[in-house]
Amino acid sequence: MANTASAREIGEERLGAWGLALVVLATAPLYLTLDHPFWGSETRWLFIAREMIASGDWLDPRLHGQPYADKPLLSYWAVTACAWLLGGTHEISARLPSVLAGTASVVLTAWMGARLLGRTPGIAAGWITATSWSFVQWSRTASADLLNLAVILAALAVYVQQLERPRRWQVPAFLALIALGGHVKGLPAVILPVAIVFADSLVARRWSWLRPISVTAAGVALAGVIYAAPFLISRLDRGDWLLTELAWQQNVVRTFAAFDHAAPVWYYVTIFPAMFLPWSLWLPGALAWVARIRTSRAGVRVVGIACAVIFALFTASESRRSYYILPLVPFAAMLVSGFWADLAARAASGSRLRAGDWLLGVAPAFLLSAAVLAVGILAFAPALAPGAVGDLLRELRGATWAGIGLAAAAVVAAVLHARRQIGRGQLALLAIMSALLLYFVTAVQDLRARISPEPAFARQMRPVVAGEPVAFLGGARDALRYYVGGDQTFQRTKEIAAALRFSGDDMLVACDENCIDRLPDDRYVTCLEVLRHEPPPGPAWLEGRSRFVLMRCVRR
Repeated sequence: MANTASAREIGEERLGAWGLALVVLATAPLYLTLDHPFWGSETRWLFIAREMIASGDWLDPRLHGQPYADKPLLSYWAVTACAWLLGGTHEISARLPSVLAGTASVVLTAWMGARLLGRTPGIAAGWITATSWSFVQWSRTASADLLNLAVILAALAVYVQQLERPRRWQVPAFLALIALGGHVKGLPAVILPVAIVFADSLVARRWSWLRPISVTAAGVALAGVIYAAPFLISRLDRGDWLLTELAWQQNVVRTFAAFDHAAPVWYYVTIFPAMFLPWSLWLPGALAWVARIRTSRAGVRVVGIACAVIFALFTASESRRSYYILPLVPFAAMLVSGFWADLAARAASGSRLRAGDWLLGVAPAFLLSAAVLAVGILAFAPALAPGAVGDLLRELRGATWAGIGLAAAAVVAAVLHARRQIGRGQLALLAIMSALLLYFVTAVQDLRARISPEPAFARQMRPVVAGEPVAFLGGARDALRYYVGGDQTFQRTKEIAAALRFSGDDMLVACDENCIDRLPDDRYVTCLEVLRHEPPPGPAWLEGRSRFVLMRCVRR
């Protein structure tokens, strides 16, 4: 058993109903304007969900007719379920699972933070998480990453509750959750919770939670059934192990012998501070605070161990990408909120702040306030900004009023910190970042919707094609497929000619910038340009947008 003092420390404070309401409020902006244009690989989930609905086969994910198991099944099922509930596959149904998982992640972060560090740090940790740059980005993106994070946090929340009040159901629940997480994005949801719990138990010399062994064994058996079930059912249905082989290749082989997504071993040292902005400004102070506290407080110990284990495991993996390390964000938020609470309490009590406190705790607040003040001034007076930045600010709706508000709030936050009202200053910074998040999901996403090339090309095409099916030439991006419509893809004009033998003498084909240079006529087919979409002339920040062509291909 853990020593009595440490055991009492965890769970002394609860999040409470008001705390829960405040934390959920922090996630409200995430739900706004979810219908902005797709980017990156988002449409992958939409197309797979659409094919699942059309075929009725939920165990055979297919992308444009081909088997596709780059991710396990649960993230596809979540989008499929939302599409069924919302009456169709579109931007909102594709992104809603990530937003809901983001809300759950923020609540779980605050819940654990309250039990491990106290109610106020817990609520602050939830708000810090909800306003971190990478968390906002991926919470509003169709992907498996936020579902993966939510399951990891749910499993660790069971462990935290077990530290406070052991119950027999907790070990089976923990194991069932990590088995379920294995069907979201693969190994991370299994390895991370197990490694964190093992490391914390090793440091605290506490293994009693595994007893009785019979209950733990039953939990292992339950987890095994949950994890194996989809693969076994697929084997019975298909007669092969294709789903298992694809999952093994993408989620095990890639981890230990990366065939893509390779990056230097120090990658996360440089990329995570950027992902955790603006709160990474306080990370050095938070790490120094943890080093000073060490293991004298059980809650701080758990958070510190979680951060160390997550960072070490993802660094050790051969496959590295920025968003892989998203599970570190909530625990880094807890570290920063704990450091904030300690700093604010000492300032409020009249204790003398050390030079390190000013350098690592107060100076970042001045730096962030100065940055926000500069943004506010430029938004209010875009003529002061460099050419491309000024052009961008002039396109943003409501930038003038937003600039005035941001500048005023930045001054208030800086003054509060200068007067040693640290707690109120921290609250002001959280409010500023929430306001910026609200502005981003409204004005900035509105601008992005206005300038995105794929929807614009689709709008130009509709009166031209008059319902005629459209195919694609070359590696057309899936966002183009979604907005234009149609799935048939050809890599060469020879393939178009072969298809024309069965479908008629001509067909409409769309081509993006990757294949525009390969349009000259050949001996198989003649390509007649019908419509060309070129981004209109504009400021420098619009340069580089994609070009598209709609052509009618005629068999010779």
